[in-house]
Amino acid sequence: MFADNVHYREYQRLLVELHALIAAGRNQSSEARRVRGLMECAEADLSEEEIVRLNALSADLSMTHDREIPDPDVVARVPAGEVRQLVESAYGRRKWEDVLEFLRAGLSHRWRADEVAYLRSRAYEGLSDLAPAVAFMDEAARRAPNNASYRALSLRLLWQSKRYEEAYSRARDSLTDSNTKPRLVLMSGGIVAQRAMQIPEPIDLNTVAEVAVRRMQQALPLETSPDVIFAGLVSLGLLAVQVDDTAAAADAFRDAQSVDTTSDKQVTSSWVLNRELDLVRSGKSKSAEERSNARQLAEFVGPSPVAVPA
Repeated sequence: MFADNVHYREYQRLLVELHALIAAGRNQSSEARRVRGLMECAEADLSEEEIVRLNALSADLSMTHDREIPDPDVVARVPAGEVRQLVESAYGRRKWEDVLEFLRAGLSHRWRADEVAYLRSRAYEGLSDLAPAVAFMDEAARRAPNNASYRALSLRLLWQSKRYEEAYSRARDSLTDSNTKPRLVLMSGGIVAQRAMQIPEPIDLNTVAEVAVRRMQQALPLETSPDVIFAGLVSLGLLAVQVDDTAAAADAFRDAQSVDTTSDKQVTSSWVLNRELDLVRSGKSKSAEERSNARQLAEFVGPSPVAVPA
């Protein structure tokens, strides 16, 4: 499989980095030359099929610097009037390779650019190609800056790809921005709560956690998705423990128990959640036992889920 080749993954990451440099107007910079040199080294260990896939990714990434490069074979083979239906059908069946292929038919006149970027992101995510998934979700957010779900999904993808510091930095910035929409506040709080469970903790964790607790308390009444509310309450509880607000933590964990979600996370994490509430109520916050339990709870919930944008 492609994922098993570390050189493929490295080339893919470098390709994403190169296109970001091009988009920033730094195509001829020393940094771009450095990246190209590293790509040449990695290319020596790629198969022909891997190179074909990476060339297709490069064409897809051209949209990040406002270019569209349709695949002539797809254009010739797929009737333009059927492309949207084919993409939607493939997406519904989780046929991610097909989604990407049909999107290469040239759709700028039929789709909004943010929709194309979003679909590409979800398809690459489905293929476990997280570096391009982040890049395309960031592109969707650039194309539609008022869509908070795109930015929230970028945060989740950053965390999934283990770019923890970048995810934490973005979450911190979102929490300190008074204009951040409620759903992005909850996702950002979820990222901070996850980061709080890692060692070593960020130097500014307590300061950021205090802001997160306040913003999440304001945002939760405005949320409508039970899954997001549940994850948000658990994250709020974990952060409240972090800043020694045991009353707020107990309230959050208790409220989380009463949320009817459509996810099995509430069921599978219920015993850990009950244990966390008992430990907080018994005055054992931040004990070794509570920290171990909190890490399990954070692993069950993960960063707050985000509904698919309409």
